Amino acid sequence: MKKVLIIVYYWPPAGGGGVQRWVKFVKYLPQLGWEPILYVPENPDYPILDESLAAEVPEGIQIIRRPIWEPRKLYRRFLGKSTKGPKKANKAKLDQLFYLDPKERSWKQNLGIWLRGNLFIPDARVFWINPSVRFLKKYLKQHPVDAVITSGPPHSLHLIGLKLKRKINITWVADFRDPWIEIEYYGKMMLTKWADAKHRRLEVEVLKESDAIIKATYYWVERDRKLGAHYPLAITNGYDEDDFSHAPPALSEHFLMSHIGTLANDRNPHLLWQALSQLSAEIPGFKEDLRVQVVGKTDEVVVSTMNDLGLGDCLVNPGYVSHDEAIRLMQASQVLLLLINDVDYNAPGRMTGKIFEYLAAERPILLIGPEEGDAAKVVRMTGAGDVVTFTDLERLKAVIRSYYEQYKAGNLSIDSKGYGQFSRRAISGQMADLLNELTTS
Repeated sequence: MKKVLIIVYYWPPAGGGGVQRWVKFVKYLPQLGWEPILYVPENPDYPILDESLAAEVPEGIQIIRRPIWEPRKLYRRFLGKSTKGPKKANKAKLDQLFYLDPKERSWKQNLGIWLRGNLFIPDARVFWINPSVRFLKKYLKQHPVDAVITSGPPHSLHLIGLKLKRKINITWVADFRDPWIEIEYYGKMMLTKWADAKHRRLEVEVLKESDAIIKATYYWVERDRKLGAHYPLAITNGYDEDDFSHAPPALSEHFLMSHIGTLANDRNPHLLWQALSQLSAEIPGFKEDLRVQVVGKTDEVVVSTMNDLGLGDCLVNPGYVSHDEAIRLMQASQVLLLLINDVDYNAPGRMTGKIFEYLAAERPILLIGPEEGDAAKVVRMTGAGDVVTFTDLERLKAVIRSYYEQYKAGNLSIDSKGYGQFSRRAISGQMADLLNELTTS
């Protein structure tokens, strides 16, 4: 069996979609002729935890853990618990400070963002690069592998792969779960011209010197080719059939519309809240039946927007739940909300990992985003729901009204087809095929 060293930052007990991507690859790659060896931080700073994901990791998988220095902990100590400045800025999480108006942030917060963007390049895990390269250079000479994969963000991990490639000429694949320069907060990091140039130079070096570049969506592949990547390709996220082997729970008695996953203020769907508020006034009994469930980290701005439009009584906010529970909540929902960040240069390539589990849950998907984006193409291809643009209020109301009428008639359902190509087993087959191609002498 061939061996692949997989370098990741997010690994159980961390929670979230980025963890699931590689946990599932590790689950299925041994069945496809590849033995995964994990390299992960020993003392990481994870924003969310999901202990249940550890059960997904096959027994006997070798996991190498090495210390990492986390400046985020120092940053939190620096910020302290300020009582000055706007309430919204004081309560904002580290990862959400980018999205606030600089005037709403304290001088410490603005300084922290400037330091993050201009000194910690490409990100705050930059201090793990050189110690990891020194350790892995020795390790790989003593324990050779057939290929190395780095997964980012954090994109510092790709620089580990880049340096190993230059020093010992490994076969190296860089997996981008999210973009580097095109990530929606990139322009909000208060970058100097020097820092922006360095970010761009490092990204191009990774694109050009890796043996293959993997993107989790289709949109970015041609862009990477134009920047010099000789082998860019898309290997999406997916759903695990094992996660859906149980009998589905009963549907909610309410007209339950659910969003699963992080709902930050840059993804706050103002058009949706406006539509629901108007329909509540126009359709007798609609508001009494309506429930909007947000599962996962939800920004306070989202909650306040719903309250302002009279929808606070309809909100169900369980917070972060285990992956297993999230799937059951999907299956019990009348409608699943797929919300794309409204960022011109980024939105077409946004295809959040939840879309594939939404497909497997077999409930109608309401996507608010670009009509020609990757997520919209998947929804249309599988016949899994409806796509509405960021500005089309009347169409959004019409779609929701139709769903509601079907719900009241007791026949709200979907007949989606062809989504089996996105099973984790099938996706892992694509990964194994790529590794076989790159390592066949």
